[in-house]
Amino acid sequence: MAKAARAGVSVPLPIFIDPPTFTIVESRVRGRILKDASDQAPSLMKFVGVQLAKLHLSGVVHGDFTTSNVLVDQSGTPFIIDFGLGSSSTGLEERGVDLLLMKKSLEANAPSLAKQLFSDFFEGYRETFGEGSDDVLRRSGEIEKRGRYYAERAFERDLPGYLKSWKADGGSLHNGALWHQGSTSQGEEI
Repeated sequence: MAKAARAGVSVPLPIFIDPPTFTIVESRVRGRILKDASDQAPSLMKFVGVQLAKLHLSGVVHGDFTTSNVLVDQSGTPFIIDFGLGSSSTGLEERGVDLLLMKKSLEANAPSLAKQLFSDFFEGYRETFGEGSDDVLRRSGEIEKRGRYYAERAFERDLPGYLKSWKADGGSLHNGALWHQGSTSQGEEI
């Protein structure tokens, strides 16, 4: 957290740290979590993206970057909180996880706004992080596809045998419909 604060990230300031007892006392920030501040989310997401980019540029990843770990104070400033899963890293994988967790959190808590909110968030991230930000986003997408609940893989797992062979022969899932490319230029809805 101290490293994040030195990098200009809005975090509660550490007041007392006692490593032998694993004790951290930090300044109190009065406010509400971003998850409960959906009325403010559209105007805040770009700034939240800037904060995460500053954190990443300082060599720190959060490890649990969700709308529950961003606290919005009474003046509307978002603070990143709960660094319990944070670590020092400049790895694409760890940075990608932070982006993916925010995306999934937005999808769960504001489904109708999630796409725009994440777009605003990533705009701030890209402007601050600069070169390499698209690599982080790309890795985030790769991580998502490896995920346990990735829609197409979960769907394929539950297909009956005859549909699995159909899938292996060129069929695919598009917007919830089964399509088969076969020898035609257009898919045939099944």
